[in-house]
Amino acid sequence: MTERLALLLREESDALDVPAPDPHRILAAGRARQHRRRVLGATVAATTVLGAVGLAGITSQLLGDGSPDTYATAPELQGWAAASGSTVELGNGRTVHVDGTVKSVYYTSAGVLVRTGRSATTDAPDSAYTLVPDDGTTSDFSLDLGDRVPGTDPDEPYLAYAEPTGDPARWDVVLRDVRSGQVAASVPVEGRFTWGGWVAPPVSLDGDRVYVGMDAATLVVDWRSGAVTTSDVLPPSRMPTVQGGRGVLENRSGGSRVVDVGTGEVLLRVADPDVIVSLAPDGRHAMALPWRTCDEDGTCTYDRPTAQVYDVDRGTHVRVDLTDASYGWTPRGDLLRVDRDSVDVCSPDTGTCRSTPVEVGGRDLRLGGTSYEA
Repeated sequence: MTERLALLLREESDALDVPAPDPHRILAAGRARQHRRRVLGATVAATTVLGAVGLAGITSQLLGDGSPDTYATAPELQGWAAASGSTVELGNGRTVHVDGTVKSVYYTSAGVLVRTGRSATTDAPDSAYTLVPDDGTTSDFSLDLGDRVPGTDPDEPYLAYAEPTGDPARWDVVLRDVRSGQVAASVPVEGRFTWGGWVAPPVSLDGDRVYVGMDAATLVVDWRSGAVTTSDVLPPSRMPTVQGGRGVLENRSGGSRVVDVGTGEVLLRVADPDVIVSLAPDGRHAMALPWRTCDEDGTCTYDRPTAQVYDVDRGTHVRVDLTDASYGWTPRGDLLRVDRDSVDVCSPDTGTCRSTPVEVGGRDLRLGGTSYEA
């Protein structure tokens, strides 16, 4: 089954009134199958060596000379990371070992936040969190969120998530300082969450606001003031992903659009119905990737060999080759290209790539700026 067909089936099922003996369990199973077969945030790659979400950049073959440009400059080496197994490779060349297997790599202003567990799958119930600053030290704090979708912002030192209360219609939106592990803010919100199978509603952190995906609405929480409103732009019953004040909306008739989540203004239209559009961490660029087809063993291949990277404000784009490399994002919105075991930093505007001293390899590669939520 292709990803596109899976999405259409899910949308049609939303209108059906079918009783279920255990809706939470059934939705959890369906959610896991759906999200493993689609690209979220920074896109999912599907090779045996990389096995990860891939946001596309420009391969050196498309640039004409067949090789990347020299070495990356110092700013390009800061802040980003890639991981495989228990090993985290920082952009500045440092190698860090953590307990457990890395599930996801999140960017914060205090360093890279690494989510680990017994396996690399995010829907497994065990998850621990370790902060890895640029100096390669590690700082663990006792936090077990289980199968939950948290949010971070590259410009903020916080991890945001929703916490259940004793009332199924009430939740606490928590901001935890990753430097100390202490709670920086907790805002109560109301609304039911049954559409997904996580233990709490999924959230997205963007500056002072946390977006929370409830059944009836996407809530907008100003965590500094405690104000809670309902988004007029983002739909309900969806995983919110907001980057730099921008989000992606999918049209039922096909195609996608990038919008300003505050005003609803359409900033970019992608007419192709057979792609998934995801945003860079700063919201300035978007990647339109083709659907993937997965076999029973979980091996997935893109339905097309190329994709497009867009400048959201200008509407310009460059073509991307997906055949031999997988891609993630740096915190400032450049592309990470992983080709076999090396990592390059690429401009999303020109496709120019520069070599870095970082090498990665092994199964279950996890790239920064990429969503692995199942």
